[in-house]
Amino acid sequence: LIYGNLCFNSVFVSENLDWKLGIFDLLSEHAAMEKALDPPPFVLGYGFVGAHYLPGEVHKKEWHVIAGGPAWAVDAWGLGCFIQEVFRGSAMTEVSQ
Repeated sequence: LIYGNLCFNSVFVSENLDWKLGIFDLLSEHAAMEKALDPPPFVLGYGFVGAHYLPGEVHKKEWHVIAGGPAWAVDAWGLGCFIQEVFRGSAMTEVSQ
């Protein structure tokens, strides 16, 4: 599965300090990335995610590269951005940060 929206605004902390992942609107099957006739939610909705949270393959719409790579690759980019945001204490606004 590809979560597709891992960022500062999609992780919630409970009163018990448990970290919870929310906003599953773009959750998609990794194997479905190349389906042109029935594209998964991530392919249809990635434009709603901040550009700095997505790897270059998504910006170039190289769905065959994403489908051929590991399922965790898109979310790994978002996780790296999220970790940076946690340590900075604020959300990123552009890729160069």
